[in-house]
Amino acid sequence: MKTFFRNLIFVGGKGGVGKTTVATALATSLAKKGATLLISTDPAHSISDALQSAPHTSIKQCEDLKFHYWEIKAEEEYQKFINLHRDQFKLIFDTSTYLDESDVDKILSLLIPGIDEIMSFKAIIDLINADQYEYFVIDTAPTGHTLRLLTIPHLLDEWIRQLAALRWKYREIQKTFTGKYAPDAGDDMMLDLKKSVLKMKKLLADKEVTKFMIVTKPEQMIIDESMRMSEDLMKAGIHLSTIIINNVMPESADGNFCNEIRCAQMDYIVQLENYFKDVERCIFPMNTQPVLGKEAFRKFSSYTDQISLNV
Repeated sequence: MKTFFRNLIFVGGKGGVGKTTVATALATSLAKKGATLLISTDPAHSISDALQSAPHTSIKQCEDLKFHYWEIKAEEEYQKFINLHRDQFKLIFDTSTYLDESDVDKILSLLIPGIDEIMSFKAIIDLINADQYEYFVIDTAPTGHTLRLLTIPHLLDEWIRQLAALRWKYREIQKTFTGKYAPDAGDDMMLDLKKSVLKMKKLLADKEVTKFMIVTKPEQMIIDESMRMSEDLMKAGIHLSTIIINNVMPESADGNFCNEIRCAQMDYIVQLENYFKDVERCIFPMNTQPVLGKEAFRKFSSYTDQISLNV
């Protein structure tokens, strides 16, 4: 049966290049096509600030621009996950270790390294499975955090493997004394997690569904990082669909100072066009004012309307 879900679109790049602005404008554009959810995985959320709305910890509708948005709080998602599966975790630890209940509670109260990325990605997968939105736009954190987010399937897979290793001795002992092993709720939880991992891997590998956009600026240090990011995406098997060259001096700007900036930027733009010659490239002009508020995004979305993404 065909699902409602169509595309998962990541917007990434170096800090300060305008990822949130582009992601919010892109959500505005996609909302004209179908149900759209804009998600921030950046711990320093700024979607609410950009829209000049009060911060929310749950999914909120931006009625004027017709999309929903959610600034994920990874710690809260982790706590929800633990609360939901606390009994299963306790069962695994109870049957596979010598830890008592208080020790297990202490372990479950700790934030595991990388758990913020894991919970952010799992929350996205859960929402995709709920099949309520056609388009998901992910406003990511700066480059390093984003690349960790994209390696989550492997990290979560290893996490499940370690849990399974804890159960192995218990499974063998039970088989020795009873002649068989009866899967329990702990095994069911690990199976569900494994299904999530497989879904993540399948989504990230499907270039028809998952797109990655790099937002950059015509400045050498930012270009260098954008190029490195594209190489890392290629190694991870993630499809780079679009390069957004942001903050470009418009042709309409006059004066010697503006002309000098435009000439300097053109050299960098040519460099980007040569390096990313097989990738869709879009140029967004420099704005005299920050893009803030719903009306400003309605106007700015005229630039993101030009992004094809084959959607």
